[in-house]
Amino acid sequence: MGVYLDAADLQRRLSEEALAQLTDDLETGEPDPQRLAEAIADAEAEVNAYLQERYSLPLATVPPLVVRIVADLAVWQLYGRRQLTDEAVEARYKAAVKLCEQLAAGKVSLGVAAPPAEVAGGAQVVEPGTGRVFTRGTLKGF
Repeated sequence: MGVYLDAADLQRRLSEEALAQLTDDLETGEPDPQRLAEAIADAEAEVNAYLQERYSLPLATVPPLVVRIVADLAVWQLYGRRQLTDEAVEARYKAAVKLCEQLAAGKVSLGVAAPPAEVAGGAQVVEPGTGRVFTRGTLKGF
């Protein structure tokens, strides 16, 4: 199923009854595995969109923080497909998105190795905000 999360992870967070209510379009009384997989895939794609500039994807080791973020986004997806609102689900979704933004900006770390800085034409690419490489002092005499 998912790279970071599977249906069993969601079942540990929501009851089977809740998952059935959110996914059971055929009224079988059971959670629909296809709908769960779609919500997880959408959530993972959203997280990857944030992480792709800082980390090699898919992550070799999945930190618990990523599992939690993907789970919160997947639950939000499931509630959204039924057009349901829940304050706790919305709060967790907003917190997950904020964490994703902080991860993308480098303000929060996953604790896994980021890919090395790229080398373009023999010159190392410097990340924005890391300071100027060339200043009046370093160029003096050129």
